[in-house]
Amino acid sequence: MTIFLTGGTGLLGSNIVKELIKDEYQVKVLARSHAKGERIKGKGVELVQGDLKDIGGFAEALAGCDLLIHAGAYFTEFFKKGNEGNPLYKINVNGTEKLFEEAYKKGITNIIYISSTGVLDSSGPDIVTEKAPYVDNTNPYFESKIQAEKKIREFIDRYPEMRVVTILPAIMMGPGDYGPTRMGEFVLSFLNEKMPAILPVKAVIVDARDVARAVVSAIDKGKNGERYIVGGNVYEMKEIVSMLSDVSGIPMPKKQPPFGMVMILSGIMALISKVTGKSSPIPRRDELRKMRVQKGYSYEKAKKELGITFRPLQETITDTVNWFSENR
Repeated sequence: MTIFLTGGTGLLGSNIVKELIKDEYQVKVLARSHAKGERIKGKGVELVQGDLKDIGGFAEALAGCDLLIHAGAYFTEFFKKGNEGNPLYKINVNGTEKLFEEAYKKGITNIIYISSTGVLDSSGPDIVTEKAPYVDNTNPYFESKIQAEKKIREFIDRYPEMRVVTILPAIMMGPGDYGPTRMGEFVLSFLNEKMPAILPVKAVIVDARDVARAVVSAIDKGKNGERYIVGGNVYEMKEIVSMLSDVSGIPMPKKQPPFGMVMILSGIMALISKVTGKSSPIPRRDELRKMRVQKGYSYEKAKKELGITFRPLQETITDTVNWFSENR
């Protein structure tokens, strides 16, 4: 079986490639440059140079593939709903729709789409399941993923013969974080002793390698039209930092500001980010509110139907720290 993969050079994508190679699939990996593609070269891997901003530029490479895994996406802090000129909308929403249409034209009838648990409303009293409604907030990235999921539903209605499975990972951590992701930046800030304080919030962390295994398992075991949460356990931020300290030998930050002060700082940093264009080291206020009362996501459906298991967080943190140290 030949699989076309977008986002193959990122944290999740690079680990998906490893899992696909292990299972002896043939893989075509979309990469914006050959330099990035060199990171994931291996037996059975063919690099396709292209960009999700221009689906037509690589559409012919979809021919002959049996399945599409769409893990590629664009991330930014700032997004105005309905602003179609913004890369979030152009790549994550319109790009996804165009990619699926091209896949259908080239004879691909199976697609696995990578969304996020961030699209789910977690404001209720219980652990969140796949049946939760979409969250109603101002987070630009999650809003684009919600709009993409809605486009996918319209796509399935047009082409009922298509099989589409959606994976919703929690916050991912693990080796292979070349980007790095926001969680990778968090780990690096600690390792470089630039983390000024420990935030009074919680997070659901999952190993990117476990998410990759779930994605590959969904090739055969995922049910058409279903969504699968692939999440981990809920951890206090101080627990995560404590594990980082144990693994690296670097002392924990002493400051643990109250939540109200963190919210004020988040607002200030957001304004600075809009001026400088640089990411804020503090999450957005809407994210902070959600992280303060995080109850977690149920991954029972994925465990039961996809047959996946999860590494302990200590192992994930150890391997992540070692990977960053080895790759500088």
